[in-house]
Amino acid sequence: MIDNDGIHPARPVESTVRLTKGSHRLKVRFFENSGEERLLLEVRGPGKAAFSVVDKTMLRSPGGLTRVTSPGTKRLLRPGGPLRPGNGMPLVGLHPGWDLITIRPEDFKPQVGALAFLPDGSLLVSTFKPNQTGSFQPELKDGKIWRLTGVTGNDRKKVNVQLVAENLQEPLGLATIGNNVYLSQRTEITQLIDKDGDGVYEGRKTVGKAWISDNYHHFTFGLASREGLLYASLSTSITSGAPGINGPNPPNRGTVMVIDPALYDPAMPMQNVQFLSGGHRTPNGIEIGPYGLLLVGENQGAWQPANKLNVVQIGGFYGHYNNIEFKTDAYPNGGVKGPYDDQPLMAPALYLPQNECANSPAQAVTIPSGPFRDQMLISDVKYGGLRRAWLEQIDGVWQGGVVQYSQGFEVGTNRMVFGPDGALYVGGIGATETWAWTDPKTGQWTTYGLQKIRPNGKSAFEIAAVKATPTGFRVKFTKPVASADREAAYVVRQWNYEPTPDYGGDKKNREDLKVTLARASKDGTEVDLTIPGLKERRVVYLNCDLKAESGEALWASECWYTLTKKPSSPVQVTSALITPNPRVLVFSETKGFRHDSIPAGIDAVKRLAAQRGFTASFTEDSSVFASGLGEYDVVLFLNTTGDVLDEREQVGLQRFIAAGGGYVGVHSATDTEADWPWYVQLVGATFKSHPAIQQAFIKIEDRAHPTTCFLPNNWTRVDEWYNFKANPRPFVRVLATLDEASYQGGDMGADHPIIWCHEFDGGRSWYTELGHTSSTYREPIFLESLYQGILWVAQAKRPAGSEVLGPKDWNLSGWNEGGNASIANGRVALVPGTGVLGNTGASPSHLVSKAQYGDCQVHVEFMIPPGGNSGVYLQGRYEVQILDSYGRAWRDLQHSDCGGIYQRWKNDAGFEGTPPARNAVRPPGQWNTYDIVFRAPRFEGGRKTENARFVEVRLNGVIVQNDIEVTGPTRASMAEDEVATGPLFLQGDHGPVAYRNLWIKPLK
Repeated sequence: MIDNDGIHPARPVESTVRLTKGSHRLKVRFFENSGEERLLLEVRGPGKAAFSVVDKTMLRSPGGLTRVTSPGTKRLLRPGGPLRPGNGMPLVGLHPGWDLITIRPEDFKPQVGALAFLPDGSLLVSTFKPNQTGSFQPELKDGKIWRLTGVTGNDRKKVNVQLVAENLQEPLGLATIGNNVYLSQRTEITQLIDKDGDGVYEGRKTVGKAWISDNYHHFTFGLASREGLLYASLSTSITSGAPGINGPNPPNRGTVMVIDPALYDPAMPMQNVQFLSGGHRTPNGIEIGPYGLLLVGENQGAWQPANKLNVVQIGGFYGHYNNIEFKTDAYPNGGVKGPYDDQPLMAPALYLPQNECANSPAQAVTIPSGPFRDQMLISDVKYGGLRRAWLEQIDGVWQGGVVQYSQGFEVGTNRMVFGPDGALYVGGIGATETWAWTDPKTGQWTTYGLQKIRPNGKSAFEIAAVKATPTGFRVKFTKPVASADREAAYVVRQWNYEPTPDYGGDKKNREDLKVTLARASKDGTEVDLTIPGLKERRVVYLNCDLKAESGEALWASECWYTLTKKPSSPVQVTSALITPNPRVLVFSETKGFRHDSIPAGIDAVKRLAAQRGFTASFTEDSSVFASGLGEYDVVLFLNTTGDVLDEREQVGLQRFIAAGGGYVGVHSATDTEADWPWYVQLVGATFKSHPAIQQAFIKIEDRAHPTTCFLPNNWTRVDEWYNFKANPRPFVRVLATLDEASYQGGDMGADHPIIWCHEFDGGRSWYTELGHTSSTYREPIFLESLYQGILWVAQAKRPAGSEVLGPKDWNLSGWNEGGNASIANGRVALVPGTGVLGNTGASPSHLVSKAQYGDCQVHVEFMIPPGGNSGVYLQGRYEVQILDSYGRAWRDLQHSDCGGIYQRWKNDAGFEGTPPARNAVRPPGQWNTYDIVFRAPRFEGGRKTENARFVEVRLNGVIVQNDIEVTGPTRASMAEDEVATGPLFLQGDHGPVAYRNLWIKPLK
């Protein structure tokens, strides 16, 4: 009717058509390349003098659709040669290395939610019809489980299909542990039970049910299994009218959870559930991936500007904020904050750019063998087909690349599983046009399918992997490449994403880069690319316009690499921890009540020691205390009770602590040696009573500690909750408390400490009241807290080879010495004594060490008043900032906040600088601790060859910087040049500050 094609500014074109009365369908095809990017549809009816934009009341769209178009400019990609499948366009065919076999009988049309194999080789398939209406339908239970036999053959006619369970709610996960079958449903994790052995699951047993699902988009995704535990993930709501359609949620939505199926108790449904991470929006697909990593996918949406694959870390926050302000009838006060919304944002392992290589990614399965072993295949419901991806670890960060791999399936892919025959079984699902893969042959969207692909021994010419190097990338190909050293054969682009409340997001800070050097290996299968200008925290797009020596074109020429960290020259493997691999003695003797959980606790510490690299010994013979504890760094009292130590053994423990030893107490360690005052001071409190085991809410009071910094905001768990004879708060640093309103039987009132620590008698003590139940010792969150407690108490000793820096080692102009410090009226007040240096503020000056240092480990303790400001300068040039930034949210942290690497300065403008990863500073007037590992710049012939690096910075034991390169002196340094050695410089001209326990250890 109207053709307005061509390159030109926005211009109107008119046409007239006679319409009959009623509704009429109208198709508008619009593509904008380089004009003004404007689309108007105007109409002038009979008798009208002017055109006007079509009124929105005259427009209709199909009901029940969730529109998921992301904001931002849409562009047609034409990099690296002619536009074709695998180069700027989706692949259309099956990868040549696989044969495709349809295994579903013709009359079986499964919309697949999950797949799992039984030990006998039969395949379980869960199915349901997705609810895409936008309305919550709690009564909808159309899910079914089918058992398929004969699938390992190649003839679909010989496949037998048996219905073995039905009346299920959106079964999106299946897992088998032996012959036990577990299923995720919308509101619970269920074990299916075959009561009579006929293969049909007549019985069901709930094994997990600690969350609310009251929105149509509240799915329970999973399952993955490891060591008898089950892992699943919870999506968040979609609410029309809310920003980014991100509506209110009940507690714990948007999380990854772990469930112990053997410990479910309907009276205490939180007993066997732990929420490990948060900030997940639509985590469709959870899997135990390569290297034992727990992987979870992510679909773009509110706060998620692109699709992702995440490596889950305990306490990690992955970007999505649950809306706490938008109100609905069901949530008149708004939604509930996610349990990890206050934690730092974790970078994804992979970005999967929307509509370039993914749209609605689902499961990532690990390739078990062959040339791509330990790589992954990623399914996608909307984009269809498979992507191939790989991971590498750079300076402790998991990142990697992804390429298009295959299409050719009959449906958009959702769930996959490798079978006993080595084939990959692929099941798909679809719903509406906006959430289904469209078959390019028919132009119709697809909704069902079940096939398998079997390796056939053939290979394609493709990108095998792309790995980051200090100067660019190393690209490995599956076959020798012709003319791989042509720099012009490569197109490189980089960009980043900025999360916003809107749905999805555009690419930010786009840059085109050039390959300045391409150097091929002798066999032609690898090429090293030098690419100046690559930046961290970027997605790097690489396109290779290459052919194999045989003349074969690349199957897929594009790679998307998530460059969170650039590799650096190797640095000394070290840590700011004084004792990173402590020697631990676990003591579990009892003279009173004996806990059944002691064996579980011993097994847990054994596992921790094996996983984390420390050594652990176990005993119930108290005579070891009398014979000496010199071979240990930590003693751990695991549910000890009664008077377990005689007088000689008590003396041995006292000597151990006085020598800088560490003590960890678990649960009934407070029901031990109650008549020994010294021990009561060491552990912090004495047991008085406890109510019945029940569920309670733990409040995290102090996040400036490594044992609590990662814990959830709302940590609900089940245990035996102690009342103590006296509140330990006056004598210890309280880290977490119990909310007595959340359970019955507490008698300590509003202040009920439950986790605490303190420095005592030359050593350190950390105590957790948790640990009565055996299930506690299978909780990853508890075990991480326990491990960090072991590390914290092991830091009491100053390492051999370190130098204590006393008054004689500094220029003390403007500084005074005292025995301790406090803050009074915004100034430092000292009491008589030695060991503390205070800046009075009257004559501002710096503390500059007389000695010069290069690579070093530094320990600094400091105290500042409200609004206080100082800094620690390594070599007098590179600053770790000290500032009163207590209470500031992590997302607001700047380089200038406490724990930040301060910015550089040039031409009256700041640049670079790195904010701290967490806010771990304590309130003004309290002592804080820095532990810093620093690597000095390197020089050859007077020319700098390597920049300075902060290998690790811990603030109050919490890692706030990890392997941060500094290209030159930061602002307000004592000199602008760079040298191999320089002094330690403590800033004193920014106001009052006090320092103590200063020592430095030169490193080789």
